[in-house]
Amino acid sequence: MIWVLIAILAAAALARPLYSILKSGSVWIHASILAGSFIYFLNQLPLAAGGEITQAFSWADAFGAEIRFRLDGLSLTFALLITGIGTGVFLYAASYMKRYERLGGFYTTLLLFSASMLGVVISDNLLILFIFWECTSLTSFLLIGFKHESLKVRESARKALFITGGGGLCLLVSIILISQVGREAGLSSAESLSLSSLAGIELREHALYPAIFLGLFLGVATKSAQFPFHIWLPAAMAGPTPVSSFLHSATMVKAGIFLMARTFPLLGGTVLWQYAFSFLGAVTMVVSSVLALSCRDIKRMLAYSTVAVLGTLVMLLGIGTELALEAAVVYLVAHALYKAALFQIAGNVEDLSGTRDITVLGGLGKLSPLTAGAAALAALSMAGFPPLFGFFGKELLYGTQLSIGGLGMGLLVASVFSNILLVGVAGGIAFFPFWGQSSRELTSGKSLPVTMVLVPLVLGLSGLVLGLVPSLFDGGLGGSLLSAIAGEPRTLKLKLWHGFNQEALMVLALSLVTLGAGFLIVRRIKTVMAWLETLIASWTPLGPEQIYESMLNGLMEFAKRVTDFFQNGHLTHYLRLSLLGVVVILLHPTIQLMGADMQWPSAMGHAGYALLVLVPAIIAFRRRNRFAILALLGISGIGFILLFANYSAPDLAMTQIMVEALSVAFVVIAFRTLKRGASFSGRQGWALNLSLVGCFCVFISIMLLLNRADFPKNLTEFIINHSYSHAFGRNVVNVILVDFRAMDTLGETFVVATAAIGVVALLGMRKEGSPDV
Repeated sequence: MIWVLIAILAAAALARPLYSILKSGSVWIHASILAGSFIYFLNQLPLAAGGEITQAFSWADAFGAEIRFRLDGLSLTFALLITGIGTGVFLYAASYMKRYERLGGFYTTLLLFSASMLGVVISDNLLILFIFWECTSLTSFLLIGFKHESLKVRESARKALFITGGGGLCLLVSIILISQVGREAGLSSAESLSLSSLAGIELREHALYPAIFLGLFLGVATKSAQFPFHIWLPAAMAGPTPVSSFLHSATMVKAGIFLMARTFPLLGGTVLWQYAFSFLGAVTMVVSSVLALSCRDIKRMLAYSTVAVLGTLVMLLGIGTELALEAAVVYLVAHALYKAALFQIAGNVEDLSGTRDITVLGGLGKLSPLTAGAAALAALSMAGFPPLFGFFGKELLYGTQLSIGGLGMGLLVASVFSNILLVGVAGGIAFFPFWGQSSRELTSGKSLPVTMVLVPLVLGLSGLVLGLVPSLFDGGLGGSLLSAIAGEPRTLKLKLWHGFNQEALMVLALSLVTLGAGFLIVRRIKTVMAWLETLIASWTPLGPEQIYESMLNGLMEFAKRVTDFFQNGHLTHYLRLSLLGVVVILLHPTIQLMGADMQWPSAMGHAGYALLVLVPAIIAFRRRNRFAILALLGISGIGFILLFANYSAPDLAMTQIMVEALSVAFVVIAFRTLKRGASFSGRQGWALNLSLVGCFCVFISIMLLLNRADFPKNLTEFIINHSYSHAFGRNVVNVILVDFRAMDTLGETFVVATAAIGVVALLGMRKEGSPDV
């Protein structure tokens, strides 16, 4: 498994140089990488069907970290969809993307996107899963924003990143809480993040379960575009058609569904799970199916129909019964096949006619009959028409809802209503662009490249083959997929006809009603579209899109106000804020320690050092002459030099002497550029500065005077004894700097380097005579 992931990542690293050499021919290499990965996973089917395959790699043993991958029925199904459909997407892109520029970067990002999604589905470690999860958000942002010259495209990409990224942060909180529960149960740090190890922990009964569920719920809802977070997915249509085909069928949006399925044995089956996810899925299903039929753009129609199917999958996994899981398994695979094909067909339609507006399209079947045939196969599967594979999903959906009683009746009504509208969408896409009356003049000599025709045709035929011979699916991959989701061995048996019994006849009747009503909508689709478009426009000011825009604008305004306050360009303001921050941080520990016993200095000499430091500094507060202030601060510095020397710290004393000398030189040079007579601060400023400094000094003094040191008494002895054995150094001071306090030294190095870069930049600007210096 790991080598497949590495191979795809290596291909991504080489994509740009390969494109610079081979141009459009490089895409065939990328397609072959994914095709080889598909064959590899296909060969693992017999092994995964009997259980699971795992690979683990230790990383940072001292912290118990581990990179762990698992291949079972669930991850294998997704891996096959990702690599199989991904191969088709690259082959389709070989012809479709020829008219675009910057294709080297595009193929790099598309390969990284594939690797990220593959990493999500094969990860057994929750933290690694989360890293790949966020990588899918980042790479999809780049793919959606490929045509970034357009403001609308950039806003669409940003919307997808904000919503899915925000949900990812909620998921991270859930993962942290799951790990905490696992450690409480006696698991190690690595085991508490392993899905396999967590299988023995009863998370549903823990007090943290509601919080864990909430983080998971938001992660699923945002990633899989559930209402009201669905708005990012139609906006993602701003990306190129191959991206839409891949994103909607086998990747990104299915990540939330995968997470639900993967965590179902751990967290599913509770009342909270059932009602929350069932309601969320049903609402998403109904709302998005209405929105799908109100659109004129084929890609947007398909986008909203994807949201509807995702809502159906969330609802089925929320119900969680055996029949519901079987329906989810079929829906998952059927949707991947027909939706990838339909998006590519939308690209073909646009290439042939120059538009995706379904109300003006027609007559394209004569130009590309194979594309029309692929559209018919994919649309019939989407509509649930026998014997296409999508038919099984719709039958199992209705059977599930009939079998669960009270709650199921409401869900059944919602499902029938949604499916009727989706049949209208599918019929409209399959018929009007190809056989309707066009209002545009078509170029009769226009033809499509072979790959743009064959790839969607193969995907459409796949749905037909699986429908006619369902044993190809349920006998192997489908059964292992169902078992992985359920967390126990299950069998799957699909049939086109279940005989004459009450339940089968009711399901058949509901299917006939769905198809019949959907056919009536197809006949009057333009009228229905216009009516729904008007209806939805009246509700637009109250919609999620406007709420998102208002929240985003409010966030930007808030950020501007905060930035204007903290970054106002005055150095004095920055110093005050920094000192105030330190005071606030010290306030709580100082109050806690106030009751502790304090050991006051016994020698009166300390008071002399304090006076030598404090008195000149206090006098300098009220002086106006800059050289006088500089001299007084120098006297205060001498007090620190004597203090360091008295405490046997000659290195610090020498450092302080050099600091004082250099400070005088630098400040005198700076005086030449300052305006004469400038006031450093007003009366209120003096009071504020003095208050902050006073609080800071009091807090630091209290903390330093407390006889509460937690350092071991033999610290010096420890450092001397371990300097050579642990750090291989005989110079104790060097070892302390480089090893025992390495992070501190590294931070200081970065500070000095950053300051040096800033000084060099300023000197360069001064040399060029910049007016800003």
